[in-house]
Amino acid sequence: MSVTDVHTEWLEDRAAYLARAARPRGGVLVIHEGFGLNEHAQAVCRRLAAEGFTALAPDLYRRGPHRLAGYDQYDKAVAMLRSLPDEQVLADLAGGLDRLHALCGPSPAGVVGFRIGGRYALLLAARERTRVAAAVSYYGSGIDAGTFSSLWTLDALGEAPNIAAPLLLFFAGHDATVTEAEVARIE
Repeated sequence: MSVTDVHTEWLEDRAAYLARAARPRGGVLVIHEGFGLNEHAQAVCRRLAAEGFTALAPDLYRRGPHRLAGYDQYDKAVAMLRSLPDEQVLADLAGGLDRLHALCGPSPAGVVGFRIGGRYALLLAARERTRVAAAVSYYGSGIDAGTFSSLWTLDALGEAPNIAAPLLLFFAGHDATVTEAEVARIE
């Protein structure tokens, strides 16, 4: 399938980015990193659609005053991250699964998350056991609750036993935000 077979659109005042193939074979929920629903997350959606999937990326910051931070605006991204309550994010992601099911049918969807999105991919897989077919976490930071924000009340490691879907986690060799000690706890 080529990129020309991909349709993209912003939904509901940029509350989510959608990329889909002409004849999708399933859905994938894409969870952006702390910098927001930027070009990277949109490109992931387009690549998934080029492979035959419907990919939806909800904007976790759509309620706040800032929706994007540049990669050179780390302090702004941190402030944005600290504004996200776990239960609100999981409700938004469950709504994303609802949207995918409306577009693709009732089959379970895949979930892929980057950095903080990796944490939420794990939590969503634990909370939505029948609706998540597989979850992938790239450099999932904050998997242990409460270390970064008082609004992060959920312990993803504590919820991990509830995951029924296959789970794949990627970590970098030297990452200041996901320490070797945290990776060891996760393993």
